[in-house]
Amino acid sequence: MIAGYALLMVGGAIAFGPTWLRKADALGVFYRLLGRVAPIRPRREENGDLGLAFRAPWEGCTRPVADLSLVTFAITAVYTVSFDGFTSTPEFQRVLLDARDLVGIGGGISVVLYLAGLVGFVGLFCAASWVMGAIAGSKGGGARSRWGSRRRCYRSPLPTNSPTTTPSSSGI
Repeated sequence: MIAGYALLMVGGAIAFGPTWLRKADALGVFYRLLGRVAPIRPRREENGDLGLAFRAPWEGCTRPVADLSLVTFAITAVYTVSFDGFTSTPEFQRVLLDARDLVGIGGGISVVLYLAGLVGFVGLFCAASWVMGAIAGSKGGGARSRWGSRRRCYRSPLPTNSPTTTPSSSGI
């Protein structure tokens, strides 16, 4: 599996260049999302050397993400971790066994349950952000402010309480 993934990434990088690695490498995308919450980030010095800059934790999450696909990826990552924890509970085991008996497809039902939960989880997140955008837009600003509020809602879903204002990281 690892060799296949490596071949796919190297082949894609040869065919499509750095854009492939930035957008198609799931691990790279995931680690860049985690990097948004890091208190240390790389910085290019004036002399061209690479250095480190310190910032408040979660500060990288105060800017909106680039597009909806990145939000969906992050929501999927959060859901997958949540689902993995849920599978250990007696409640899930009961649902799994009942679903196996009902459908009769054996162990494959766990994949169906995962995918159904994922679609529901992403759908609920999108619906909640749409409602928040509609409420914010109705407070006085029309379509433009509704879009802006939705983009703010689509900031990295990794933080649970990212700051709304951030201290300057210069000189730290």
